[in-house]
Amino acid sequence: MSKSSFWLFCVWLCSFSVAGEEYPQALRVLHDPFRKPAIPQQSVAEPDNISKPSTQPSWTPRLTATLRAGQNSMANVNGRIIKLGETINGYKLVKVDERSAVFVKNKQRKKLMIDDEKNKPNETNY
Repeated sequence: MSKSSFWLFCVWLCSFSVAGEEYPQALRVLHDPFRKPAIPQQSVAEPDNISKPSTQPSWTPRLTATLRAGQNSMANVNGRIIKLGETINGYKLVKVDERSAVFVKNKQRKKLMIDDEKNKPNETNY
């Protein structure tokens, strides 16, 4: 490579760095799509005369499928796949059998069965 072609190559490379400095505003991102949205905190005082519901709505799960795979076992509850150890509605999946799954919440145990007509959970306390 001759000296003149070397210098031409250097000038050519420098032209790219100068061209990039002409429009720095166009390359800057104005909005971060990964930032959580700013939600203003609103405190609303509730009147004393409004009664609050004393009981939580009951959980009516429907077990449609199970997959037994040791620590990777899963259950399909209400169309949602739950892995062993995960929770749904505060209930932790602790055991998966061939056609049933056992959930625990506050020492309350619910066993769901696939074949059950109403698929109503069996509740027992420890």
